[in-house]
Amino acid sequence: MDKHEITTLRLIESLERDPRQTQRDLSKDLNISLGLVNSFTKRLIQKGFFKLITIPKNRVKYMLTPEGMYEKTRLTYQYLRYSLEFYKETRSKIRSIYEQIVKQGKKRVFLIGAGGLAEIATITLQESELEMAGIIDNEREGDKLLGITIKGLSSLANISSYDTIIITKRDSKTDVYDRIRAQDPEIDIIDLCK
Repeated sequence: MDKHEITTLRLIESLERDPRQTQRDLSKDLNISLGLVNSFTKRLIQKGFFKLITIPKNRVKYMLTPEGMYEKTRLTYQYLRYSLEFYKETRSKIRSIYEQIVKQGKKRVFLIGAGGLAEIATITLQESELEMAGIIDNEREGDKLLGITIKGLSSLANISSYDTIIITKRDSKTDVYDRIRAQDPEIDIIDLCK
């Protein structure tokens, strides 16, 4: 499933929830440009997935057609298949990484980033011989991920009992490497986001 199909699915779902949204509302809701929303909605109407109904005050309402419902169902099915395959492949990759860490005689890992990848890494960790030293994510500090309280990056200096750091969130890499390397130049860092 490509980005185009994912955007199409998100747009269909959003318009189905609120058919009176403006394209500007859709742009904000989906975090994509107004021009892209315009292009996608035109294409959805041309393909017969939506009908436009004019309502008072120069507004329009998007009505999902039976063809549009079929397309939504088809894309949802593809997305679920894609997600399940991603989950399986990711768990397998993480399992292999954990086995290598154990073979090196290491025992405790620390995750940087508390997104979906961290959830998969935490679940997979429970099947290994490794222990979780903690999870760091400045944006989610104080929240919990599968029962583990998420800490801020500044707390890394206070935690001394870990062997390996695993990056599990793409946007958390920027200054993480420098801060970790300054604290411990020999620590293993594994980036799952590659």
